[in-house]
Amino acid sequence: MDGVEFAGYYHYKEKPEDLKKLLDKLELKSAVTHLKTKDLLPENIEKTIAFHKAIDCKYLIVSYDKNVFTSNESNMKIAKVFNQASKTLKAHGMKAGYHNHTQEFACGKGCVDETWWDSLAKRTNDDFILQQDVGWTWKAGYDPVKYVNRYKGRTTSTHFRSTMTDENKAKGFKPFIGENGQDWKKLIEACLQNGGTEWFSIEQTDFPDGMTPMQSVERSFNNLNKILAEMGLK
Repeated sequence: MDGVEFAGYYHYKEKPEDLKKLLDKLELKSAVTHLKTKDLLPENIEKTIAFHKAIDCKYLIVSYDKNVFTSNESNMKIAKVFNQASKTLKAHGMKAGYHNHTQEFACGKGCVDETWWDSLAKRTNDDFILQQDVGWTWKAGYDPVKYVNRYKGRTTSTHFRSTMTDENKAKGFKPFIGENGQDWKKLIEACLQNGGTEWFSIEQTDFPDGMTPMQSVERSFNNLNKILAEMGLK
């Protein structure tokens, strides 16, 4: 079954039952959702759980929190918040997680590990999802395959996105999955063999050559399906 990853619910924010009806009508699964750290705090988490139970979504991913990469102390504190939320969610068959940008693949003042991403990974429990946006990981100068393999079983969901590097732009590559000179087959293999990946979420933020967002997403979607077919996975 195909799924969709939410980053906000618009006029369905207080109407999860109506949203579930729409999903059922479209034959879509609520695969993953993006939310804020505040939604996982003790005073808010029960409401968050109730909403996501109603739409049958079990993977709740924080999309951004500067505390992850501000200092060693803030990284430690946010990891404790995430661990507590993870423990609460586990009792309901759900998982918490975090989504990276480039900042997490740096090591600023006070960083005591290879990257802030490593620090967060090592300070959170094994149930906590490390949702890589592979486009940002590549843009930061790191190989996402390395991190899928390093933290086995924790890439339950991953964002497949082709964010162009200066080098790739100079070579004339296009910002679509499979058209940017990056090894998608190796990444898919790592996700399936070591990452425990259940969902590949296509994220498209570049729309070249006058293409609309939907045309651009369709191109990446079709390219991904072609790669999967070549690998015998479709």
